[in-house]
Amino acid sequence: MPHEQLCFYPSLPKEQKFMIDAIMSGVKNYDINVVHMNDYSILTRLLKSLFLMKLHIECGKSIFITIENWRCDNVYNLVIYINQAIKFHFIMVL
Repeated sequence: MPHEQLCFYPSLPKEQKFMIDAIMSGVKNYDINVVHMNDYSILTRLLKSLFLMKLHIECGKSIFITIENWRCDNVYNLVIYINQAIKFHFIMVL
């Protein structure tokens, strides 16, 4: 039986919210000191290109030169959003 995996795209606002909410659930309910995220690439080059074009159209994002730059920007922004959510939580707790 193949191993099933969930795949999330950090460029999509709905999926950003899901990931942030999941992480915040851990922050609020457990004494954690780190969140580990992996960025696995499982799409072929053609599918990546088509997917990238589709997301640019749907999300209104500017065109990046490479898919690597696009992915890096998405992950960077997601980390910023997670950081802001965690900081806000601890400000409210104090």
